[in-house]
Amino acid sequence: REIGLDLGEALRMASLYPAEAVRQEHRLGHLGQGAAASFVHLSENLGIRSVWIDGKKVHEAA
Repeated sequence: REIGLDLGEALRMASLYPAEAVRQEHRLGHLGQGAAASFVHLSENLGIRSVWIDGKKVHEAA
């Protein structure tokens, strides 16, 4: 927000756009059937709630 990006665009810059750059958008950079579900679940104030790697929860905030 401090640099004029909305949250959606910032998330795409950190997920979808890098996947597109390496031509892996069919399996990376989004959540959906057949995609590699590796992501960080954030709270509203951007604190880490949980971490998932390949569809498995590997960390959950206390």
